[in-house]
Amino acid sequence: MGLAEHELKPIVDAWRAANPNIVQLWANVKQTPLDTITTRQAVQPRNLGFTAESGILFITPTSDRRLA
Repeated sequence: MGLAEHELKPIVDAWRAANPNIVQLWANVKQTPLDTITTRQAVQPRNLGFTAESGILFITPTSDRRLA
């Protein structure tokens, strides 16, 4: 877009400040796979399902298609 690297951070920071729910969702989705693997318990933040079976992490989005 023709912006210098130092011009991008303030734009990103402003967007994140204006959209805290999305930023929180990212944090939850980032932590959830780690929790699922560690505890071997199914977890479902929002509309994503995470399970660990036989050493494989599965993510089930709203389409109900399991991704390994």
